[in-house]
Amino acid sequence: MSAPGAPGPLLVAVAGVIFSPIASLASLARVFAGAMARCAISARAGAVKPRRLFCQLRLCGIVALSCSPWADSMATTVQLYGGLDTYMMYGRNGGRSSVRMGSGGASDSSWGIRAVEDLGNGVRVDFRLEGDIMTTNGRHLHPTTIYNREANIAVSSDSWGTLKLGRQVPLALSITADPFFFVQQFSPIATGPKLVGELGFGVAPLPSRVNDAISYQTPSMNGLVLSVLYAPRYRGGLSVANSDSDRKSSSPFVDGYAGAQAIYQRGPWTLSGSYSALRPAWPTWPVGPAGPLEFLPRTDVMAVSAAYTMGALQTSIGYGQIRSNAPGTFPAQMMSLGALIRQGSHMFRAVLFYRLINGKSESALGGMLGYDYQLSKRVSVYTRAGGFRNSPGSAFGIAANFDTEKGSSYPLEKGASNRIIAFGISQRF
Repeated sequence: MSAPGAPGPLLVAVAGVIFSPIASLASLARVFAGAMARCAISARAGAVKPRRLFCQLRLCGIVALSCSPWADSMATTVQLYGGLDTYMMYGRNGGRSSVRMGSGGASDSSWGIRAVEDLGNGVRVDFRLEGDIMTTNGRHLHPTTIYNREANIAVSSDSWGTLKLGRQVPLALSITADPFFFVQQFSPIATGPKLVGELGFGVAPLPSRVNDAISYQTPSMNGLVLSVLYAPRYRGGLSVANSDSDRKSSSPFVDGYAGAQAIYQRGPWTLSGSYSALRPAWPTWPVGPAGPLEFLPRTDVMAVSAAYTMGALQTSIGYGQIRSNAPGTFPAQMMSLGALIRQGSHMFRAVLFYRLINGKSESALGGMLGYDYQLSKRVSVYTRAGGFRNSPGSAFGIAANFDTEKGSSYPLEKGASNRIIAFGISQRF
């Protein structure tokens, strides 16, 4: 405890910030003056040569930079990264089939720029700009948004965690919950919270990214990491399920997003849980089947998972639920079992997925198998095969088989079975 009349710790810190650069500049001035004085004495003695004078001045400049209070700010790392992924696929959707090329099978085709600067004392500042690339035609997935995947800046500390601002990924489960790492084209677990058309008017799908977001993540607390994310005004460019057709392709659907996540790792176990609350963006909710709604409905997305690693084998189990408080809607439950085996250059993946719509007794059952072979540290080839069987009122399947935004020709049909087989190559840089 400080003595009476002694300056408080905050005042000492502020004084240090103000006077430390001044002291450094004073030391720099003394070094520079000393070097110039030695040069002047040598010049009067006639012993100085132009080359020697240049070397002395250059040495003085190096000392000046090393003494500068801004010298540490040069420790900035800038990284260009990304990956390209292309596959050929045969798909059957109901009574129609197609053969086509697609982008982003084993990993999303994207590129990005990241810069990290170490401020010292365990504090870092970094930014990330990342966008999708369609390898089938060279275009961005969203032509009007270059960095549609991430555009954010973060301040992090080893002691108090990470604060991030900007466009970022919504909070979901640990990556260990999905053997296909949530790459949407061939991951049923990633597709589950987005296919909500049969759940009724007003149910919002989980967005792929969240705009205008602020998030905080704690440091690891004996294996436990907690995260929260909030976005007061999100504009996603997607639509609320079952809205009128003129709004379906262009209207934003979420005005507010709030989410929380918990991941706990201890020994071979990884446990995770997440919650997201979505609200529509329209000031006046459109008229539903039963007339105008008197409130803005909210969609809740909840999920939990557990994964266990034993040598080369990792197994996982997951459960999720989507529920809206809009009248006339139906909740959906999703369950998954997964397995991942890594053996040298080989990787085997499998997931079994089941979705049930409560109140309608509609369901979908299916899964996905995958095999990856590493040709090098950054290049791999892979194959995928899977499909779903739907009850008469259900429409669920593999995203690569119906995602018209990424090249599919046919939307899903209610009650129709669908299946795919694909081969692809992926390279990271």
